[in-house]
Amino acid sequence: MYRFVKDGKAGYIDSGGRIVIPPILEAYGNYGSEFHDGLLEIAVSDGRYIDRTGKVVIDRGFYRGWDFSEGLAVAMRKGENLWGYIDTSGEFVITPRFETTPNGYVHPFSDGLAMIEVKGKN
Repeated sequence: MYRFVKDGKAGYIDSGGRIVIPPILEAYGNYGSEFHDGLLEIAVSDGRYIDRTGKVVIDRGFYRGWDFSEGLAVAMRKGENLWGYIDTSGEFVITPRFETTPNGYVHPFSDGLAMIEVKGKN
């Protein structure tokens, strides 16, 4: 699907040019414009995701959420300062236990692995 912006709102068309998701989403410039594993994170990293029909399928009140990769997305609960990984249903499958900057950092999965930085070491 392809993103378009009309009157400051983003929507999506299919390869035939048919509107699949009308322009109702916040545009945020060029941020967050791609579907990953069939889901799109729709705000500025707040962990709300829609499917390819535009239906909100994950809205768990996360503080942060990233794009999916290999069926998992980095996420953080509100009020916490630890990263974990959610599956496409929004459930944590790797519990939040990884620190954030400056003590650590997490990365998306690639080829079955995810790099985790702990106190500046990979």
